[in-house]
Amino acid sequence: AQKADKKPQKTEKTEKKPAAKKEIAPVEPVDLSDAVDADTLAEGTQAAKAVAYLRSVLNAFGCEASKITVSEKPDCTYIMLEGEDLGAVIGHRGETLDALQYLVGLAGNGSGGYYKVSLNIGDYRERREQTLIALAKRMSEQVLRTGKNRTLEPMNPYERRIIHTAVQEIEGVVSNSFGEGGSRRVVISPEGGDPRPQRREGSRNGRGSKDRNRRPSNKVDAPVREPK
Repeated sequence: AQKADKKPQKTEKTEKKPAAKKEIAPVEPVDLSDAVDADTLAEGTQAAKAVAYLRSVLNAFGCEASKITVSEKPDCTYIMLEGEDLGAVIGHRGETLDALQYLVGLAGNGSGGYYKVSLNIGDYRERREQTLIALAKRMSEQVLRTGKNRTLEPMNPYERRIIHTAVQEIEGVVSNSFGEGGSRRVVISPEGGDPRPQRREGSRNGRGSKDRNRRPSNKVDAPVREPK
């Protein structure tokens, strides 16, 4: 008797659900209610050295803060300035303020070790954060509507983190960082799509057909996720 062919058993196909996005808790504002006037700092401390250097730079700028308060936390020292005509200390998109913050940290770090400083003028940092969150949402909406990647302006690590955190909360889009150093920027793309920056068609530098006919390079930086 011929053996009957064994029919393959039917297996139930389970639909693979897309992995849920990792939720990132919003950054809680730092409690600065313990801030003290900078004039009360003990002489020779890291905070006092940082403030002394800060005042010397303000004098070089030809401006003066009407009030400087300091809040020393275990992981960071927060220095807040108040006063008029301090816009020059902030600079374009806070670039001058960021550079001064770095130098103030070095000045307080005169005895060795790592001394982290957060420098703020009025509520500039808070307003800049809200601007970046609004930018991330607006660009994400454009990506969802057009299906095309959007490349943002170069940003420092702190600002890129704000963008990444905001995009993380929006369904259908993801963010990656490309570039090196001061040219590093965030690219927002559709979820599951190519995260690389899109090449620009033509030339916008006004150099004529020579640049327009130049063959684009095939070299593209690999995406690197920012630490959350």
